[in-house]
Amino acid sequence: MTAWNISGEYMESCNCDYLCPCIYTNPQGAVTHDHCYAMMVYHIEQGRHGDTDLSGRTFAFVIRSGKVMADGNWIFAGVIDAEASPAQRKALSPIVSGEAGGVPGMIRDNLVGDFRGIEYRPISFSIDGLTRIANIPGIFDFHIDGVPSRN
Repeated sequence: MTAWNISGEYMESCNCDYLCPCIYTNPQGAVTHDHCYAMMVYHIEQGRHGDTDLSGRTFAFVIRSGKVMADGNWIFAGVIDAEASPAQRKALSPIVSGEAGGVPGMIRDNLVGDFRGIEYRPISFSIDGLTRIANIPGIFDFHIDGVPSRN
């Protein structure tokens, strides 16, 4: 059981051609290029770790995998919003690193071969309809236009 919970908005992108093979192969298929470079950004609308309120904070995972993501041995790092207070940094660091369990812990325990640590940098994240934009200067700049469901 984890001592934390978060909810909010999320975006994910990678260097694969459209449509990323992970979507329909549950990361069992080969990625488009020799390696997958992926990022996942989470904006916390509501969240806590113990007594620390995490609402309004943003963090990201930066990943490099081999040809088949499910084979593991990822290079993995985390970035936490530089605007996080000292208490929020202390609370978010074990979540983002996977040390506090939950999904990040499962990712790190089962897929990561080289954890590069946590950095604190400015993160911008915005949503407008199906468009999501995220930027961490010096690391990545992504603009995603979502595809509406037929439903």
